Formats: sequence, structure tokens, C-alpha cells
Amino acid sequence: MNRAWRRRLVIVGGALLLLALAAVLAGKYWIVPSVLRHQASAAIREYWDGKLTIADINFSWTGPAQLRGVELSDAEGRVWLRAASVKLALRNWPGVRPALSHVEVEDLDVRGFFAEGVLQLPLKPTPAQERKLDLPAITVRNMSVGIVADQSSRTSWGDIQLVLRPEGQDLLIDLTRTCKEPGEELALSGTVDSRSFEADLTLAMKHVVSREEAAAILAALNVPFFSKTEGKVDARMGLRGVLATPAALTPSGTIALADWSVSSPHGVLVSGLGGEVRFDGRTPAGAVAEASAQSCSGQVKAAMTVNALTDGTVRYRGQVQAQKVSFDELVKRLSGVPKTRTGTLQFAYAFDGYSRTPGGPAQRGYLYLENAGLADVPMLTGLFRLMGLTQLDALQATDVEATFTMKGLVATVSEARLANAVAAIDVEPGGQVDIGAHRLDLHAIAVPIKQIQDLLGAIPLVDQVVRLKDKLTRVRIHGDWNDSPASLISKQPLNDIAEGTIGFFRGVASTGGRLGQGLLKLFGDMFDEPEEAGEK
Repeated sequence: MNRAWRRRLVIVGGALLLLALAAVLAGKYWIVPSVLRHQASAAIREYWDGKLTIADINFSWTGPAQLRGVELSDAEGRVWLRAASVKLALRNWPGVRPALSHVEVEDLDVRGFFAEGVLQLPLKPTPAQERKLDLPAITVRNMSVGIVADQSSRTSWGDIQLVLRPEGQDLLIDLTRTCKEPGEELALSGTVDSRSFEADLTLAMKHVVSREEAAAILAALNVPFFSKTEGKVDARMGLRGVLATPAALTPSGTIALADWSVSSPHGVLVSGLGGEVRFDGRTPAGAVAEASAQSCSGQVKAAMTVNALTDGTVRYRGQVQAQKVSFDELVKRLSGVPKTRTGTLQFAYAFDGYSRTPGGPAQRGYLYLENAGLADVPMLTGLFRLMGLTQLDALQATDVEATFTMKGLVATVSEARLANAVAAIDVEPGGQVDIGAHRLDLHAIAVPIKQIQDLLGAIPLVDQVVRLKDKLTRVRIHGDWNDSPASLISKQPLNDIAEGTIGFFRGVASTGGRLGQGLLKLFGDMFDEPEEAGEK
């Protein structure tokens, strides 16, 4: 081979070597990263309504690939997941069939966005197909989990470590949190079958919920009236069953609550709340919850049962009772108005329903306000003046008793009565009080007590309805409860008078304006103890 051919071979060989090196470099720095971006984004788009962003990819032919600045956002640009670094280790590589063997994630931040009490998870609907949990080993270091409510209230829990490790057909789960505060604990461990999704998990958690954390949770769940809450939670739980079939899950163990307080913007409403939620570990699942607390110098007790039925329906039933609550303290802490009032409140609320019941569960309430100062309520002073009464000081010792049903924040009156030494008012059934919108729509019959005392005793019962008509005033109370009495109250024609109304007026006249708790006896069936978990 002459010198010219050797020179040509050297040139061609060098060119081929340069081309090979260029191909390797192009593959490492441009082609493979571009393919990785495309495949990862395509996989995410199949399930997620948003996009995956990767700031940088460092690919190696012989070692793990490293992704930096990974973000998963939704269509509105909100970042649900952010990772500083994701390391991908492959097996059978280099080769024609590489497989992902291990994923290591550093500094992972996961957020959940809530609006009007609902998690806005932007998952796409996917067609039904054979399920299989086929994951590589995953190690997550320094993870934080947070919630964001309406872009304003947010909180997060950090220092979480997570290990997912395939072992045969099972996926082993080990989640722990490095707790800096004494007494804090978080550990979740167990297995999930990769084909059947059968889970066997245990949870141990101790945590002091701060005001900041609770405020974000209340905002996320859109809980009305409450602005602050804090307390301790101690959970020792087990969970078995198929994760994809919630009705088949069987939780067991307890969640204990201690030293909880709940506040409005104007003060503490509930303090010293403690209780326990007990899960029976049966199939279908059941739970019993009990709690007690102090509220505005009074006592509060609550009980609830939840039962999962065999058809997937959830039955829930419970009640809340309050005794000897200071009306003065309650109004100040709800409204912030500093005026001093007299009176005590007894309150009860009961609910009973099923998860598939249209419109939610049946909800009923009872309240009894005794010897209360109501002279600063414009609606009542306006109603007194409409009846020609000027003794407004009588409103400083007024009894109110009512039963009602609830749907959302709208109360519908079943029976409601108000009385003092000067007047009695009977509210007709069916009137509504919209607590959220501050609106009233009620019809009531009112009478000055002193004008009917002699009349009731002098004439036979059969003639009382006719003789009383010119003494009674029927009104409609309609509008925003902050409106002036003149626009809120209007006279209405008086037609038939129910015998129960006459009986109520007669009773008030005989007691000098005291009500007692006559409606409580009619309402008593709702105070039965909730069923034990597991009962039907």
C-alpha cells in the first residue's frame, strides 16, 4: 500500500472517528435528552391535564441519567410537583431493551390546590384496563407535602423520606418523617400487591397541629365560622383491603384528640376538646367517634357512628349537644359586639343519612335560649312597636325555643316560639333562615300577653279563636337581617289560627312569659345514642 492510500485511510478513519464521536456527543447532549423529554411528557399527558418541565438532563452512557429542575404543572400554571434532582438508573443498558431499575429523588415538593373545599386534582379520565402496579425502586429524600387554599392560605410538612421497593409481586412502602420537635412521630409502612392492589398498611402518628396548619386546612375544606384551631392528634391505625375499592378497605385502630381549641375571629368558641375515633377493623368498615369540650362556660358533647354497607353505601349518624352555654360569651365571640347580655343556651343538632341520599343526610336541630337579653335586636324591637308595645326592657328576659331542619346553611323552622312577660310570638312552620346569606323569610303571629290574660280566663275555649283575632298581629319578616325593621317587617292578613297557637299563648299567659322546654319532648327521639359501629 503506497503512501497516498495510507494517507487516505488515515483521513477517512479520522473522519469516521470524528463522526462517531459527534454521534456519541449528539446522543448524550441532544438526541437522548430530547427523546427522554418527549417520552416523559407523552406519558404524563396521558393522565395529567398539564405539562412536565425539565430544566436540564445529564445523560451518561455508562451511569445513571440525572434530571434537574423537574416541575409538573396544571393547565393554569400551578406547580403541583417540583424536584431539584431526579436520578434514573437503568438495567440492561447499554442494550436494546433497557429498563428503569431505580429512581432517586432529592428535594421533592408536592402541593395540593383546593378551591371551595374541593381538591382540584387535574387528572384525565382513563379507559378501564387491566391494573398492574409496575414501579421501579423509588427513593425520595427530603420531601415536603403542602396544601394551598385559594392561593392565599398554605402550609406544608417537610423532612419526609419515602422508599418504595418491589419485592416479588409486592411493593414495599416505608414513609417516615424526621421530627425535630419532641414527641412528634410519623411512620407509614406496609405492602401493596402489584396486581390485586391488596394493601396491608400501618400508620403511627403523633402531631401537634399548629394554628397555621389548621388555618390552611380550614380554608382548604371551606369550613365556615371558624378561623383558628389547634390541638394534638395521636393515631395508631391499620388499613387492609383493595386500594381501588374504598368500600372494601377495613381500617382498624384509634385516632385520639386532646387539648383542641376552636376559635372564631373574635375569640375561643371551644376549648379543652378531647375525644377518640375507634375503627372496628371489620368488613364492611365501621367507626365510632366521641368527644367532649367546654364552650362559653358550658359543656358540649358529641357522638357519631359511620358504617360502610355491603353495597358500598356509607351510613353516618351523630349528634352534638350543648348545655348551659353563656349567651353573652357566645354572641361576643361570634359577632365581636361588646354589649353585655344575659341568658343561657341549650342546643342540640342531630343528623342521620346515607352517602347516596340526594340532598345529603336528614339534619334536625333544637335550641332553647332562656332569660336572654334581646333588647338590641332591631327586628324584635320593631315588632314590639308594631304591636303598640313600648316596654322594650321586657326583651332583657326573653325565652326562645325552636326546632328546625337544616340543608347546608339554610334552617327551615319546624316550630319556633318567643315569649317574655309582655308578649308572645309563634313562628309558623316552614319559615327559613339562610345563615350564609343573612336572610330571613318567616311568618309569625304575635300577641301582647296582658291584653289576653283576662280574656283567656273569661271565655270558653271554643270561643277563644274568634275573640282573640282582633288581639293578634300576623307579620312577615323578609329580607336581610341587617335591614331596618321598617323594610324587614310587614303586616299580613290573619286567617285561621291553629289550636296549637292558642294553646301556646294560653300557656305563656299562665306562666308570666316563661316558655320551658315543651318542644324538647317532641324532639327527644333524635337524642338516642348513635348506633354502635357495625350495627345496621
